[in-house]
Amino acid sequence: MIPLYSLLSSSPGHCPLGSATDREDNNALSCDCKGIVESVLVPLVHHYTTLGNAARAFYYLLETAAAYLHVSNYYMALRKLNEADILRNSLKNKADVISRFEDATFFSLKGEVCCAVGRMELAKKMIRKSLSLLGRPFPRNRTEDFVRSQVEKLQCAAYVARGASSLPQKAQ
Repeated sequence: MIPLYSLLSSSPGHCPLGSATDREDNNALSCDCKGIVESVLVPLVHHYTTLGNAARAFYYLLETAAAYLHVSNYYMALRKLNEADILRNSLKNKADVISRFEDATFFSLKGEVCCAVGRMELAKKMIRKSLSLLGRPFPRNRTEDFVRSQVEKLQCAAYVARGASSLPQKAQ
């Protein structure tokens, strides 16, 4: 499934749907992205909720929250995340319906919203929970952060080198 949020923007502060109202006001973006959220994503959430498809409803709630976060509407992003939390808590077999990645995305988005509204301690707690779900602990200090980033770079370089060596000779 392709994330619909990716249609809104490839980089923060850029709206691919340019309009006559594109401008920046106090770091808030004014463009057609909000219209897309309200005309596409919100109805999809209602549709899948009505059908009883909790997995899809949860996914589109996360997409909606991410889109509202993108257009700096933190109140609506938090509202959609609270709806997702209610849905998440109401499921009996959560592991069967919501993937670990979607759960981590939920906590990551909640952390981003908390950070944006100045609740740093809560944001840190949410980001830690998100990282722990992904099996990536939160760095305790700068040294640990630096060492971990270097190890990841080495692993990435080894993967790229391994991929290049497996290509046919003519392609290299």
